[in-house]
Amino acid sequence: MCLTSGSSAVRVRLRGEARLVRYIDDFVICFQDREDALRVADALRHRLGKFSLTLEPTKTKLVEFGRFAQRHADKRGRNRPETICFLGLTLYCTRNRKGNFKVGMRTEKSRLKRSLLSLGS
Repeated sequence: MCLTSGSSAVRVRLRGEARLVRYIDDFVICFQDREDALRVADALRHRLGKFSLTLEPTKTKLVEFGRFAQRHADKRGRNRPETICFLGLTLYCTRNRKGNFKVGMRTEKSRLKRSLLSLGS
């Protein structure tokens, strides 16, 4: 199962939009609709299981992210939306100077610390 342009097996069943961002064996799939995300996660686990593969549970999670994430976080009593760690970067929800949503990026703290330590030795 894949969400690339060559496969429509999953895409035709989605209610909203979906985007796949991948690099080697790491990927993030973004969905407009939560139910789509849950359905694809189940289908992905099933498909990988056919090849005796699994998703790493410590690296796999469903995160509400995007322009409405701050509003939803406020309703749930959180100060800010969750972040996504991907390829050594922490992605977070923020706003530009005009107040429009944008994705912010910063180096993961553990990666930065490791790099700084290697420079000192």
